[in-house]
Amino acid sequence: MAHRPFHLYKRPTIKNGEFIYYVQFYAEYDNRLIALSTGQSSKAAAENWAYDKLNKGIITTEKNITFEKFAEDWWIGDKCPYIKGELARGASLSRAYCDQMRRILELHILPCFGKRKLQKISYRMISTCLWVSRKSKGETAKASRISPATMPLPV
Repeated sequence: MAHRPFHLYKRPTIKNGEFIYYVQFYAEYDNRLIALSTGQSSKAAAENWAYDKLNKGIITTEKNITFEKFAEDWWIGDKCPYIKGELARGASLSRAYCDQMRRILELHILPCFGKRKLQKISYRMISTCLWVSRKSKGETAKASRISPATMPLPV
């Protein structure tokens, strides 16, 4: 039997105790990525959901991928899977908001993590990077400053 590129497991929901399948995709060296809810209650449907995400390129399991490559389409109109998903669910994301988020990505996040391998980025690194950029000076930094509400807890 062929090795699936992900691992499925079920967990009870908080509301009614029914089970929902979660998936963890395998990345480099058989490490697993963060678990995602498939929203499916049958194993077959959860497996189809996972393969669909892989086939559409929504889940990136490419070995040695850098953060810069992973985030190249983030916050860019019809290229960004997050924006497409939110609009499909009826959310309203203004062009100005998406442009602001892209500026934050380019000015603060990519300089910290752009060349790093995705698998090597830790919560501590993210927290440190965002808190340092929050304290940065100058007009460019002020124009795209990250809101305290968005900030992770310092470690």
